[in-house]
Amino acid sequence: MPSIIVAAIVSTLFENAASFHAQVSRQVLQLVMFVNSSAETASELQSTELPTTTQVSAALTSTTRWTSTTATTTTATTATTATTGHEVTEHRWLENTFPAKAARSKIPCPTEASVTAWNGRLGNHLQQVMNVLAFAQLCGVESLQFPAHQNNTHHYSHQIGLLEMPRQMQLSPEGGDRGGGAMVPKGCPHHWHHPWFGNRCRGVPMWFYRRLSLEHVRPYLGEYISSCLSRPEDPEENLLTIHIRGDDVQKYPEYMWAQPPCSMYEKIILDNNFTEILLVQKGNTTCSEPLLAFAKSRGIRVRSPQEHDGSGVPPHLALWMRATKNMAEDFCMLMRARHLVLSFSTFALSAALLSTTVRTLYRRREAPWDSLLYSPANCNVWQGVTLFDYGFKVPDPRSRQRNASEQWLKGYALSDVAGPKVCGYGSKMDPL
Repeated sequence: MPSIIVAAIVSTLFENAASFHAQVSRQVLQLVMFVNSSAETASELQSTELPTTTQVSAALTSTTRWTSTTATTTTATTATTATTGHEVTEHRWLENTFPAKAARSKIPCPTEASVTAWNGRLGNHLQQVMNVLAFAQLCGVESLQFPAHQNNTHHYSHQIGLLEMPRQMQLSPEGGDRGGGAMVPKGCPHHWHHPWFGNRCRGVPMWFYRRLSLEHVRPYLGEYISSCLSRPEDPEENLLTIHIRGDDVQKYPEYMWAQPPCSMYEKIILDNNFTEILLVQKGNTTCSEPLLAFAKSRGIRVRSPQEHDGSGVPPHLALWMRATKNMAEDFCMLMRARHLVLSFSTFALSAALLSTTVRTLYRRREAPWDSLLYSPANCNVWQGVTLFDYGFKVPDPRSRQRNASEQWLKGYALSDVAGPKVCGYGSKMDPL
């Protein structure tokens, strides 16, 4: 690959993505490696769309701030772009950048909305909260209601020590435009009292969810997660945190087919020269043995989150306590990661959205993040974070065997892993 093309790619990233500056040394190295190794990858990198001056200028309008009166912390909700040095109203940036969100229905925005029932476990619960918060922000909702706390120790979806959402949250949208308009966006549900899991606002940037998560969700994480987060830590630049979904995933073939092939982990490690892996998983997973063998062959250290013994409670609750604290530890480790490989899971994605330390995310691009996981995972991440997307040729769902996913995940060749496509703040979100 001619050196002039390498220079052009690097120049484009420098000119259009000021948020990348904190990580530029690692990414320039990655770009040179990718360009030298794959013409296809170089083409993908050149096609990556980043914010333009026109888009930023179009977003410069009067600012709107939105706060929660029940959260323990309150932060400003305006975004600042290093390109112009001006404050950009996030409502306006959203509507000028994504036409689907600019279109409004003829249905007036409500003054309140509610999550009527918890769905699944912690990752799903967090997505439900984030989904209704996104709607509330876009519509200027003043009050949110949440279901009762799940405190049954016999129920697999309990929230004890994990999440402590209030039954009611009062919101104060400051400004006269009620989130940019008095009508419900066409991309949002036209009713507002439901579980808020699969039915949510579509086309919302990932950074939008992340800001709402830090301000209105992180203060309500349970004591087991919070105590882990309060422990001192030393950032480890050469540590790659990998979440591999286990436990329930083999019960659901379509979710199994959506997981990253084992070769994706190998490519990430080789391309970035990681020397240590933190493997977060529950039970034995499809890629754990291949990954451990790969790491051993290259002298890469692999470690796991701290295990808890379930002590300090009556004997009949020991197993429950052990499982709960181990889940909290796993979630905490994902939140504290600097370089994180996402599984196809709301658990890992929610941890990333709540993180204040993550700098690099990796994921399988063509997995059905929107249609099956109902998640806000897209290419438009927040400032200071880079998302690397990897592509795979997947067997046709109409003809593949539902139980053949394990063989496919283990057997996908490293040389056939496409990408990565580089995503950043302001990147085009399509295709998902």
